[in-house]
Amino acid sequence: MIDFQAIIEGISNNLQAVEDRGIAALLPNKFCVVTWSPGLNPKGNSKLCMLALEQLTSKTGLSIF
Repeated sequence: MIDFQAIIEGISNNLQAVEDRGIAALLPNKFCVVTWSPGLNPKGNSKLCMLALEQLTSKTGLSIF
């Protein structure tokens, strides 16, 4: 069974940009959550991926900082 709570809790530990409008939120040796969507912001990141990860961290109370 997948422990989704552990996945969500680990997002604050690492965020890395991946090629082609994707973002991977990862906890080494534990899990990886990957988002992908077209449409880039001025910094070259996917607008929808950033929004999805911002909402996830807001709703869970987690932060990448």
